[in-house]
Amino acid sequence: MRFTIAPFYAALLTFGYVILALQVTRNRRRTRTVLGAGADRRMERAIRAHGNFASMFRSLCCFSALPNCKANPHGCCICSASA
Repeated sequence: MRFTIAPFYAALLTFGYVILALQVTRNRRRTRTVLGAGADRRMERAIRAHGNFASMFRSLCCFSALPNCKANPHGCCICSASA
């Protein structure tokens, strides 16, 4: 089975994840905060955005591969246990 669209979406999602991680890092350097958000509202928003994206990242990658899985009658090694 050949995946054509799923790697493209996975690359886009990974790029978004790295951008959000860099925003958190930039805010941590700006506020000199190692743990938590402190009292900075922008820092808290960056942490929440990164955390929410991280929790949905795996599901989004799997859902982007579903059209390819549907085309394969034996299932998909990414989305299910059958290969």
